[in-house]
Amino acid sequence: MKRICLSALALLTITAAAQAASITVAEDGVPATRIVIGEDAARTVQYAAEELQTYIAKVSGAELPIVEETPADLRGGIARGVTPGIYLGESRAAARLRITADDLDPDGFRITTPEDGVMVLIGRDHHGPWLPGRHGIMSRSTTPDGQLGAYGETGTLYAVYHLLRELGCRWFVPGEIGEVVPQQSTIRFSNYSVTDAPHSQYRNWYGFYWDRDPDAARWFRRAGFGGEYYVNLNHSFTDWAGKYAETHPEYFATVRGKRDIDNHKQAGRVAINFMNPDVLDVTAQQARDFFAQPQWGVSEPIDWDAQMKNFPVYGVVPNDSYTDAGEEAREAGWVTEERGRAGNFSDLVWHFVNEVAKRVKDDYPDRYIGSLAYAYQLLPPERIDRLEDNVVVMICKTRRSHWDPEYKQMVREAIRGWQDLGPAKVFVWEYYNVWYSPSMRGVPVIFPHMIAEDLKFLRDISSGEFVESESETRDNWGASRRAQHAAIQGLNWYVTARMLWDPDQDVDALLDDYFTKFYGPAEQPMRRLFARCERLWADPARHSSRPWRDMFPPEEVAWIFERIDEASALAQGTEYAPRMAWVREQWQVVRDEADQAREWAETPTLTVPSRPAPTLDGALDDATWQGVEPMAMLGNNSAKVEELSPSLLVAHEGERLLIGLTVPRGPGTQMRAEVNEPDGPTYMDESVEIFFDPTRSATSAWQIVVSATGAVLDSPPGSTGDWVSGAQTSVQVHDDRWVAEIAVPLGTLDAPLPTADEPWHFDVMVNRWEGAQNATYYAWTPTFGRFNTPDRFGKLVLGQ
Repeated sequence: MKRICLSALALLTITAAAQAASITVAEDGVPATRIVIGEDAARTVQYAAEELQTYIAKVSGAELPIVEETPADLRGGIARGVTPGIYLGESRAAARLRITADDLDPDGFRITTPEDGVMVLIGRDHHGPWLPGRHGIMSRSTTPDGQLGAYGETGTLYAVYHLLRELGCRWFVPGEIGEVVPQQSTIRFSNYSVTDAPHSQYRNWYGFYWDRDPDAARWFRRAGFGGEYYVNLNHSFTDWAGKYAETHPEYFATVRGKRDIDNHKQAGRVAINFMNPDVLDVTAQQARDFFAQPQWGVSEPIDWDAQMKNFPVYGVVPNDSYTDAGEEAREAGWVTEERGRAGNFSDLVWHFVNEVAKRVKDDYPDRYIGSLAYAYQLLPPERIDRLEDNVVVMICKTRRSHWDPEYKQMVREAIRGWQDLGPAKVFVWEYYNVWYSPSMRGVPVIFPHMIAEDLKFLRDISSGEFVESESETRDNWGASRRAQHAAIQGLNWYVTARMLWDPDQDVDALLDDYFTKFYGPAEQPMRRLFARCERLWADPARHSSRPWRDMFPPEEVAWIFERIDEASALAQGTEYAPRMAWVREQWQVVRDEADQAREWAETPTLTVPSRPAPTLDGALDDATWQGVEPMAMLGNNSAKVEELSPSLLVAHEGERLLIGLTVPRGPGTQMRAEVNEPDGPTYMDESVEIFFDPTRSATSAWQIVVSATGAVLDSPPGSTGDWVSGAQTSVQVHDDRWVAEIAVPLGTLDAPLPTADEPWHFDVMVNRWEGAQNATYYAWTPTFGRFNTPDRFGKLVLGQ
């Protein structure tokens, strides 16, 4: 990154002592110059001209004309200068003045006043059609009007935003509500010279779809996000089932006794047999084909010879749900369970990636093979001394979890280990999507100092990052694909954008600027609010599976809204009043989610009646169930009775717990019921999961999963060791429902039977797949997240 700034800026008057080159942009609200773009200006330069025109008008009231450069703009004579104006991007005028972007870093720019009345803003700019992003989907990476794209350099546009920031303009969150525009009728610049570029090459904030949220797309660039190209690293084998399932089943790993082609219910999420040499050959050839001509659907023809530099990375990334590498890898000794979950498949996957890189480097020496250090292959491999010099690593990590010193140390050690292997580049995949977990929805997770500290640590390691930052709500989960709750999460986004641009800056100065300009007279209470939330999040003692109990209990939520009331009163009657109304509306999700969580603060107790032994036939029509009160199960995320909520019966017969379950089916749906073998992946079928925690350890429970086929999976606490529950099952499948009857001998849990004085933690949950790619989950006692969370379970008592 080059950053040079020698400038004198006068907004009202200019000192006459020095004979410096200066330009008057506006005087007393009247335009004093023009904006000039080259004949063949890139579309990003055209957009930059419109942004400059718009905000100069907002600041001063003067609307500068935008004109296209003509030969007349080059003056003849001895001076051989140029006519007055603000020249954007490449132009004949910039060339005559010998001002170029040639020596700039990616996305870099230069601003200078070379002559009186002349200013040049020039940067590295992408020419040609917009570049596609993930899977080549253009719509998700361009605005609907085609004016702006997520990928491709926009140095001149960043120059415009730099100049406007000098005038005091800010864009703190997406939309007009987030912009700050000072009023200044006269604008002059004198002897102005700036050269700048972002420190991080890749600055990709993924919190929306570009075609659904143009406000967020514009803010993306205004805040400083961007990059030369999409770093093409994501699950890479999702199309293999469709291509090779019938012709080459040997390409797929053997998992639980069969090829992993349809073991996963999400299409394409297969486990590849990385031990098969033909798989290596096919993958290497696919990389060559991609580098020759990416098969991505684009809306405009692309000159691939000119644009190939924008697609330099081919991803070799195992699919999501890659939790079993297969019998082939295990038998060959490539699965290293002794390294723990984060290193289980590291040697296997990264050896394969390295071999692909070897095979393509001679044909494409300026291209890269990359993969994710993710999940079971997060830790660096131990069987590789040095990665090939065309291997790119993207490390998946969560800086918001740096409140946990052990996690932070583990990640930092892994990063240093990756450095030692010498990859061509290191990128980071960061997770800001804290609300993805239903138990965390609405929790105000504020962590600007963690962001700043981590980006300083990464400044000489990472080439940039992909920031995954959903902001959906409970009611429209996954539907809107718009940036939401910016009044809560926006500070994290903004600090990330600015620190990726310059990790050396003082984050406290950045926060001072944010609170002063964004909240005006309401600054102090809002500053206290965010500081308090940040301290609570950073406190390890506050973290648990119940954040509304341990981190944000009722008194903390009340305190938050007292500060919002205080800030609103201070802003009343000022231009900041609408912003504070917006803040109150946005923060309401905190109160709503806290209120709902309090409804489930005390989990229910179920005292089950003693009944005679049933005939296990899946009918639920014998004397056992007469008089047993049926319970409607609730949506595990919603805690509400839903349209197809299952019905649950629970009784006991001495030491056997009896469960009767009726699961309605939607009309015309196909039920997933494929697992028949004992201890198979029954949870991937329509199934019921039964949890017992006799010791109330609140860490992990005994688990029995019964498929709609009647097959049983037994899992002891921690999923370690062998345990046979002895559960007996009978299932009947009907057109409109399936019914399960289950008897569990409680003696196999080796604990005293549950009583009113010593109840067990207990829960019953249902997975409904019914032809969908994602399951719908129901529970007797909702956990609002992961099923096996004993401290959220209800209590079980054996009654009379």
